[in-house]
Amino acid sequence: MDTPWVQLIWDKHYRNGKFPSQIKKGSFWWRDNLKLLDAFKEMAMINIQNGSTCLFWFDLWGGQVQNQTYLELFSFAKKKRLLSVQKALEFEPFRKMLHLPLLEEAFQQMQLLRQILQEQHFSDSADSWQYIWGSLHYFIPRRHICT
Repeated sequence: MDTPWVQLIWDKHYRNGKFPSQIKKGSFWWRDNLKLLDAFKEMAMINIQNGSTCLFWFDLWGGQVQNQTYLELFSFAKKKRLLSVQKALEFEPFRKMLHLPLLEEAFQQMQLLRQILQEQHFSDSADSWQYIWGSLHYFIPRRHICT
């Protein structure tokens, strides 16, 4: 979100392109929040704009988590954890981010994934995250609370 405290944290700890899941530093309050990051990502998806805050293989984008959808292709990936969508776009040709030669199934998966990337609409704006149920806010509607 475009709020001062988010910008402050991001500028202080992550301006070098690292992700919060990679660098667990900051105040005790912030490190405590980072413990919830994996749980949040299980319920969140990203609307990619510039792709800088989205892990290429591990975050939900394009309707899927790529390392789970393209298992064969993922096994050939050179950079698994440290790769953002933005950085993946810089690989030209796309196969430079993979160990070669590829098996036939991995090659077919590479073609599919490349097509998904080409269909994405990228911009210079910041990525935005939302819950998988379509809301920017975590809440449970009153009618779903058991009494």
